[in-house]
Amino acid sequence: MKKLLVITGGSKGIGRAIVGKFSQNDFDIAVSARTRTDLAILKSEVEREFHNTVVIFDGDMSEPQEVYAFGDAVLKLNRP
Repeated sequence: MKKLLVITGGSKGIGRAIVGKFSQNDFDIAVSARTRTDLAILKSEVEREFHNTVVIFDGDMSEPQEVYAFGDAVLKLNRP
């Protein structure tokens, strides 16, 4: 089983660069950002280029309930 990177703000800028680097090193990705469209593009590109699994979550990490929801989504992936 591949290792899992969990990252917030991963659809642009430094976050996107981190996603790319970890994808190159054979990590699956759980990523959140505010814009679902940007996340969908990221998912498509990473899965096509690196054949890694990408789980996306659109939410505002400045909102506590959305932080908890993202955490719950990651935990439900049942990864070691």
